Amino acid sequence: MQVEIVNPNQAIYTSLFWDAVDSRLFAADNRGFVYIIDIYDEDKIIVKDLREKKRKTGEKVDTKINRIEIISDPKRPSYRCLFVHQDFIMKSFRLKKEQKQ
Repeated sequence: MQVEIVNPNQAIYTSLFWDAVDSRLFAADNRGFVYIIDIYDEDKIIVKDLREKKRKTGEKVDTKINRIEIISDPKRPSYRCLFVHQDFIMKSFRLKKEQKQ
């Protein structure tokens, strides 16, 4: 039996990654969104739209995210990147710890 969990964008989650350093859950879906969820504060969810834009119209196109992962540099532990794997491309984003005031 296959269970599909649908998110607020009416999309199916395709990948999950637990970030043990910051205690956050990263989730990705089949439309091209990444969610950063603070499990200790359920109201705190960051949504990043990684969909591509069409060149002619500028309209965003859904692009399934197959896998997400965070990789740290062993020589510089504070330097960490989120890798987003799609069908024909891989994107990377540097993660920065937010400063609390």
